[in-house]
Amino acid sequence: MSMESDSTGGDNVPEQNAGLRQTAPPGAPLPVGTVVRNKNGRDAGTLFFVVGAEDGLLLLADGRGRLLEKPKRKKPKHVAVFADASSRTSRKLGSGEKVTNAELRRALAAAGADDGNGGV
Repeated sequence: MSMESDSTGGDNVPEQNAGLRQTAPPGAPLPVGTVVRNKNGRDAGTLFFVVGAEDGLLLLADGRGRLLEKPKRKKPKHVAVFADASSRTSRKLGSGEKVTNAELRRALAAAGADDGNGGV
C-alpha cells in the first residue's frame, strides 16, 4: 500500500488579493453614509451613497437616477469606496435623520459626482 502525501499545505501560496485594495473586510457591510463609486454596469463610474444593506447587498442612492425611495441593489464587490462618511449628509444618513434626494445630489456634486459623467 503506497501512501503519497502532498506537502503543499498552502504555506508558499501568495494571498489571492495581494496588492488589491479591499473596499471592506469580506462579509462586513459598508457603513450607511459612505460614498462609493460603481465599478460595473451601465452606470460605472457613478457615485452613490450607501443608504442601507439587505440580504448581503448594498442599497445605493444618488438622488437623481436612483432615489431614496427606490435604491439600487448592488453587490459590495462591485463598488469601491470613494469617500468616508464625513459630510453632513453622510452623518444624517448614518444617524437615521431624514435626508432628501436634493441633499444627496448636492453632497455627491461636492464630493466629485459631476466628473463628466453627465449624471444617470
